[in-house]
Amino acid sequence: MAFYGRSSDSGAVHMPQAQPYQTLRLFFTDQADGGIAVTDADSGAVLSMVAPGTNGFLRSTMRGFAHARTLGGIGPQAPFALTRWNDGTLSLIDDTTGRRVDLDAFGPNQSASFAKLFPAAKAPTR
Repeated sequence: MAFYGRSSDSGAVHMPQAQPYQTLRLFFTDQADGGIAVTDADSGAVLSMVAPGTNGFLRSTMRGFAHARTLGGIGPQAPFALTRWNDGTLSLIDDTTGRRVDLDAFGPNQSASFAKLFPAAKAPTR
């Protein structure tokens, strides 16, 4: 019966897949003082300046993305995509490496460091 259920998809419940609600294309640039400038790739506007020694989650997440690019021989020319989904969750995606991190998996305090980059008025309702 288990084999039949798995192979036929009989009785399976499928959740609707979240759709992109809003996407920011971002550059994260190290500064000489140890800070990080977060820049909108489309407008060139600096959305946030991360002070040196602060926001460890953002720093470690971006360090992982940079490491994946280095291993692939990819430079910093392409922006990252920060996507807010219509269910309110957030993902950071690097199209050059195919890497995706679902930021909400690390808890609301961690994902908030990325969520604040979006205009508050655009947040979807759950």
